[in-house]
Amino acid sequence: MEFCIACGTQRPPDQRFCMRCGAPFPAADEMTADTSTFVVLSPPEAPQRPATSPSGRRRAGWVPGLAIGATAILAAAVVGFLVTRHHPPPRASQAGATATSSPTGLAPTRTTTTAPPSTEAPTPTTPAPYQGNSVVSVGPAAAQHPLARTVVALLTRYFDDINNRDFGDYILLYDQQTRDKFDVAHIAAGYRSSEDSEGRLVGLGTAADGRTQASVTFTSTQNADDGPDHETCTHWILAFFLQAEGSNYVFGPPPTDYHAQHAVC
Repeated sequence: MEFCIACGTQRPPDQRFCMRCGAPFPAADEMTADTSTFVVLSPPEAPQRPATSPSGRRRAGWVPGLAIGATAILAAAVVGFLVTRHHPPPRASQAGATATSSPTGLAPTRTTTTAPPSTEAPTPTTPAPYQGNSVVSVGPAAAQHPLARTVVALLTRYFDDINNRDFGDYILLYDQQTRDKFDVAHIAAGYRSSEDSEGRLVGLGTAADGRTQASVTFTSTQNADDGPDHETCTHWILAFFLQAEGSNYVFGPPPTDYHAQHAVC
């Protein structure tokens, strides 16, 4: 049974990478221990002390024995030098830096290093579509238009001014030519019972005269006497035509052939 050296998870058969932490398992050729052959030499037998005669003189066989013993010692030294030269012991620091012990006593595995993360510049992302607010939502066709936020801000004031009866601010949403024609008392009478809701910017495009055209839907509730066809609930489809006035955008007059659309709820 084998285990991951990084997290200890048991290794499935023939699995090359740990399924838990992604650490590589050692390959079969890396699991074979390095069995270098060393020559073990037995120490040479010490030469026997030659026998001596009772008078203290050495016997005649001592000189050849001494020569044989010296020859054996010299041969052992030469063989030891050659073994040490061809099989040097591993350095302690090198072994510690390149091998990691396996929890099951398997052969050491090589430590791998992870490549540094890429430093490539991030890919530009498309801004998230603008969703509008609680008064005016934005449909997919208008969500990416650069003027979507500007139009939603104007429409939010438009609906809030009608519902709050703030017609002094209402007329400021229009261009100067239209403001000059407005009568606040007349506007207040026309919207006296109206409550607008469910405003939605459904489209932004370019009108024939080059102005930005905003298509809007909403629902109005009112007294029956104030409804277009004497109804209390009306669905509207209107178009507002934006034009620049100074550094701001305002609603301009619609084209002469334009007509608003409405239907009974």
